[in-house]
Amino acid sequence: KPPDETIRINTDGAVCSTRNNEGVTILAYNGGSPSDSVLLQELDAIGYGLQGVDLLGVRNVEVATDSLKAQRIITGQEIS
Repeated sequence: KPPDETIRINTDGAVCSTRNNEGVTILAYNGGSPSDSVLLQELDAIGYGLQGVDLLGVRNVEVATDSLKAQRIITGQEIS
């Protein structure tokens, strides 16, 4: 559960759920990609989640992913 006033984007492959600090889903994404790269699908799902919370005006955001490679790419620790 994210801290108060924070939204958590949780991804697993091409699936993304976005929940508030009470655990209520406020956005969800389930998609695919022309690519069969699981990493690309994970990054796409994170991107769609970030776009969604931006449209809602949310600024306090946590991203949870089970992909260490995606995490390292996003934080600039690794280049794809």
